[in-house]
Amino acid sequence: MAKSLKMFVSESAIKKEISTWSLKDCEDYLDKHKNDQKESSLMHKKISIVTNFFNAIKIATHTSGKERKKALENIPFEFLIKNAPNENIKDPPNKKLKSYQKNTGIYLWSLGYNVKRFLGAGCSAVVWGCEGNKVMRVACNNKYLGFIKINNAATEIDDAETIKNIIDSDPKNSHHLFNTKYIENNNKEKAIFEAELSTHGDLEKFKSTKDYNNKIENILQMATDSLKGLNVLHSNGYSHNDIKPDNILITDKTKKNGTSRINLKIADFGVMTNINKTYTIFTNRKFRAPDFWKLGKEAVAKRDIYSLGCIFIGLLMEDNNFSQNYQKLAKDLVSIGSEKFFQKYLQNNYQNIDDNSKNNIILFLETIIKMVQPSYKNRIEIAKALENIKNIKKNL
Repeated sequence: MAKSLKMFVSESAIKKEISTWSLKDCEDYLDKHKNDQKESSLMHKKISIVTNFFNAIKIATHTSGKERKKALENIPFEFLIKNAPNENIKDPPNKKLKSYQKNTGIYLWSLGYNVKRFLGAGCSAVVWGCEGNKVMRVACNNKYLGFIKINNAATEIDDAETIKNIIDSDPKNSHHLFNTKYIENNNKEKAIFEAELSTHGDLEKFKSTKDYNNKIENILQMATDSLKGLNVLHSNGYSHNDIKPDNILITDKTKKNGTSRINLKIADFGVMTNINKTYTIFTNRKFRAPDFWKLGKEAVAKRDIYSLGCIFIGLLMEDNNFSQNYQKLAKDLVSIGSEKFFQKYLQNNYQNIDDNSKNNIILFLETIIKMVQPSYKNRIEIAKALENIKNIKKNL
């Protein structure tokens, strides 16, 4: 028994040591000891472990899917981090990508996915594009992502289940919420999700591209999409709490006549809470309601209304990166009114429009004024905002 325990401890120590090695270290070690026949059983154990680690990476390099996953299932993650061959992970285009974020790509690779490029990272997960147009989201606990007091993987699993139920509750409008499919987890330390493909990225990125069109009819459609998505969320008793341009994703939607249009989806539910149980959450200041700290069902629901109102201002502005102080702009809009706001901020952006389009922009600004009121008690309901926009569309 004592001998077995000693062998187990020694084997664990060997694995810990080899976990820090490179493939070159393994190759050199095996070459050095290739003729050792009369060494101790512990030496043979070390040779065996080094051989297993070395061969596993070699097999994984030339395979994918279940075959790669099986080859690597008993290999320490530290060894994978040092020896994963995928250059798209090792040297991603985003030079600011931290090591713990790179590691999520290596984890995906170890599960058999062919990782192609880094797509983004939030406070709870990292997103990678994989072969076959797959978008994979990896949520990790604090020891992988570097956050404190948050079990991100477990939280994301719960959120994914909640969002699935919310989407199922309203099939007609559910395409305005971004869905992720839960795949698997590793003791709730690392959880894998397959996400939808966002063909145009998030709203902030989209607004800076040539595909963005600031015609009022296009902006009204984007406003409608986002309000409908938010309405589905609120109708099920949840507040998003972090509505901002990079949490609204752009996909394509096929219309009945066979053509397509862009479709907005609200995404990233990492700080979503039950409206009845919401507490103060610190999120993006530019889009945060001035009374964000207020609690209670009505106050919490109206947080998201204010944030969307700020985004609608940004859609009208000549600001490709949403870099303005939208709280200040919202305050100014409420103070001076829609016509003066148009003259002060939007005139240059809409120099060649006809009077009807100008009047519709001003009508839209009237609805935005009701969304960005300083007090939640004076903010418009989602249903009424949708009705107002529908009436403006009739004038087009």
